Amino acid sequence: MVFYSFGHGYLLTGDQDYKTVTLTAAHSLSTRYNSIVGCTLSWNSPTGHFYVIIDNMMNLELLWWASKNGGDSKFFDMAVSHSDHMIRDCIKPDGSSYHLIDYSPENGTVLSKSNTPQGKPGGVWSRGQAWAIYGFTVSYRYSGYERYLETAQKAADYFISHLPSDHVPYWDFFAPGESRDSSAAAIAASAFIELSNYVKEPKASDYKTAALNIINSLSNDYLGKPDKTDAVIVHGTVGDGTGIDVSLPYADFYFSEALQRWTKLK
Repeated sequence: MVFYSFGHGYLLTGDQDYKTVTLTAAHSLSTRYNSIVGCTLSWNSPTGHFYVIIDNMMNLELLWWASKNGGDSKFFDMAVSHSDHMIRDCIKPDGSSYHLIDYSPENGTVLSKSNTPQGKPGGVWSRGQAWAIYGFTVSYRYSGYERYLETAQKAADYFISHLPSDHVPYWDFFAPGESRDSSAAAIAASAFIELSNYVKEPKASDYKTAALNIINSLSNDYLGKPDKTDAVIVHGTVGDGTGIDVSLPYADFYFSEALQRWTKLK
């Protein structure tokens, strides 16, 4: 939230106050990094567990950017370590992702893994998968490390191959017939557009097509009606057993970003 507000504010205006806030936030995030685990902490635990969720791939841009714009150079190393641990521990061989990894803060070993926010065995949370695509694409943008690009493509290919006919996923890829998550679709569409800039044909066209299919579906069947909601996109799902068929800020933001990115495609 900080980078997309103050960080982008600085990029657009050059206002040094925005930069100061962004660098301060990066430092704050760095205090949640544990060198034994090799990751930043997602959730505080009263029992001392070190929880890391796939969503935190999205926080790394704050560290990546700050490391190149006046922040501590160690922020770069933290982002690399976190990304590498997510490849090792959170991305499955088929490209799908776990939602949560529970590490021991004492020795960094993995204590357990959860597939979805509900902890469903065998599930794959679609919004978590979208976070993975987007997050590893950003990690590649800042680092240039091919392993992040490869991971982003694996996650993207899994997402695309498990979409229903209207290109908007169920909240859990293994729960067909349950609620959709339009926010997962919007996040993925925006990520696909950026990812298409880093790969060769025919994969570039594949990702552009996937993005356009999602944008068209959201535009035709998932737009909110002004007399009923303030949201742009409807039919989202929180993913933890609550918030079914709701509007989510992620959907509106990344749908808007996807539209903007699409207009700038070469």
